[in-house]
Amino acid sequence: MQRPLKLLILGLVIVAGVVAWILFRSTDEQLVMDLVAELPAAKARQPAPEVFSVVTATLADETREAIHVAQPSRLIWEITVPDNAWLAFSIGLQPEAWTVPGDGVLFLVGVSDMGPDGYEEVFSSTVNPSANPGDRRWHHLSVDLSPYAGKRVELILNTRASPPAPPGAPQPNDQAGDLALWGVPRVIVR
Repeated sequence: MQRPLKLLILGLVIVAGVVAWILFRSTDEQLVMDLVAELPAAKARQPAPEVFSVVTATLADETREAIHVAQPSRLIWEITVPDNAWLAFSIGLQPEAWTVPGDGVLFLVGVSDMGPDGYEEVFSSTVNPSANPGDRRWHHLSVDLSPYAGKRVELILNTRASPPAPPGAPQPNDQAGDLALWGVPRVIVR
C-alpha cells in the first residue's frame, strides 16, 4: 500500500474513534432536579404564579426551554442538596427586549439554609442587551452547591428591574424591556 493511502486510512480511523468517543461517552453530570419541570411545585412564585411561564426561547440561534418572567420576581424551591451538586442555568432576555432602552435585568441566585445562617447570595449578574450587544445571547453559568451538601435548603432565583444603585443613590426601578429568561435551570451532580 502506498504511504499516502495508509495515512488517509489512519486519519479516518482516528476521526472515527474521536466521533465514537464523543457519541458514546458517559456524561459527566447527572440530573437531580429540572426546575422548569418543577415550576408548578415551587414553594413560592412571587409576585404571583401567573407571572411565570415556560417558553421555548431562541437567543443568538440557540434554543432552550426557559422560565420567562416580565417583572421583578422570586422563585423558591426546597431541596436536599446532594454531594457534588451544582445549579446549572442560562440567563438572557427575550429578543423583543434587545432594542428597548433600559438598564437591564439583575439576576440573583441565593441559598437559604432556613436556619440561623439565613440567606446567602451565591450569584449576581446584570444582563442589558440594549446597552451591551454582547448580551444578545444565552449566558451559560453554574453555581457550586457542594457547601450545602446534605442540608435541606431553599434555592432562590430572583430577578430585579435594575442593577444595584451606587451607595447613597436611590434604587432605580426601570422595567423597560425586562423580559427575563432562566434557561434550563437544573440541579446536577458532577
